[in-house]
Amino acid sequence: MTTKLITETGLQLLRRYDKKAESDKAQLLDDDGPAYVSVFVTILQDIFKEETVEYVLALIDEMLTANPRRAKLFHDNSFANEDTYEPFLRLLWKGNWFIQEKSCKILSVIVSARPKVQNGVDANGDASSSKRKLTSAEDVLRGLVEWLCAQ
Repeated sequence: MTTKLITETGLQLLRRYDKKAESDKAQLLDDDGPAYVSVFVTILQDIFKEETVEYVLALIDEMLTANPRRAKLFHDNSFANEDTYEPFLRLLWKGNWFIQEKSCKILSVIVSARPKVQNGVDANGDASSSKRKLTSAEDVLRGLVEWLCAQ
């Protein structure tokens, strides 16, 4: 927090979630899932220390393995102008095998849970009013296939 890489609220959420029993984590995610996903994605966007990235990826993987339906949290309306796919796509090409494998697995789960296209607008992507271009599901699938072929 002193380096301004995580907000006080984000740090509080992370401390509340960290090292808790699975049932406690499930309750936290049921109560405020999008806030936890936001903290996890923000950390992956802003922090590049390998151990931290590995730990956050492990938390996300554990969360999705316990309940794959939680992948829908990454598509919450609160993320309309945020790119929840980008950190995972970037991490496919960086770091060690653990980071790459977890990023691939997480991306696969969250892109498969994306909402269907409505009114010609792809969820988390194409017709956003955001100033910056968000990664579309098509971009994610293309990136995943490119990475898998390169392996």
